[in-house]
Amino acid sequence: MQRKAVQLVRLKEMTTALSLFHSGDATFMIIMFNIGTAMMFVGLGGLFGRHMMQWIAPRPSIRD
Repeated sequence: MQRKAVQLVRLKEMTTALSLFHSGDATFMIIMFNIGTAMMFVGLGGLFGRHMMQWIAPRPSIRD
């Protein structure tokens, strides 16, 4: 619960700073930033996910 509160505070700080430095509508930039960040995490998970999660439960590949 505390983690979510911290995330909300950081989001509010980011949107406030963005609106101070950019005169246009910041909503589009925030949405694009969030989509870009999500795409980055999906891409990194696709590249390194199997290697990073192998230590949790090593399993043989189902494709072999």
